[in-house]
Amino acid sequence: EGVTSFAVAAYASKAIWNAIGETIPAANEMMLYIEQCVKMTVKANPEAPIQWALPDGMICVIDKREQGDREIQTRINSKVQKRTMKVDTHLQSGNKHGNAAPPNFIHSLDALHLRETARMWEDKCAAQGRKPVYTFVHDSFGVPAADMPEFSKTIREAFVRIHEELDLMGSFIAALQELAGPDVVFPPRPALGSLDVSGVLNSEFFFS
Repeated sequence: EGVTSFAVAAYASKAIWNAIGETIPAANEMMLYIEQCVKMTVKANPEAPIQWALPDGMICVIDKREQGDREIQTRINSKVQKRTMKVDTHLQSGNKHGNAAPPNFIHSLDALHLRETARMWEDKCAAQGRKPVYTFVHDSFGVPAADMPEFSKTIREAFVRIHEELDLMGSFIAALQELAGPDVVFPPRPALGSLDVSGVLNSEFFFS
């Protein structure tokens, strides 16, 4: 009694966030590493948006600017009124970028996985002398029911290929270094764990 739903949600969100850090600490450590490197980049080069290229040529850009106040005049009921509105400045916001970069980097890898899956599926269908039939929405895949067993395998093969053969984090940090300049020294990159990515090939619930 007397406890608002907002207070309950705030308590739950904090508890869940702490539980994530305890359950998968490596992911939390990498997120903080990306956040720190991005903030250092913005501080060193405050007018440049954060951007990086993925191995297939896709360019990702995050433009998160500081905001300032701008006063405007307008007429309301025939009377001149002054109002203040928020407008973007020419400077990038370190705090906004710090919050946006970790999830957006992961989203860019999801998109890379989607495109790699499409390319591999097109190659498989071409080898069979037929055109592929598929539909994609974000991280959801759709194909005819008869194609599902082989397509499910292709999703896993594409994931393993991009994460075993490519240093995606390394290329991302290299792009930040280019923006920040040679005088900026990023903290040491967190060590990789012992996860065998190829285990995804036999994971029933990796994608269903």
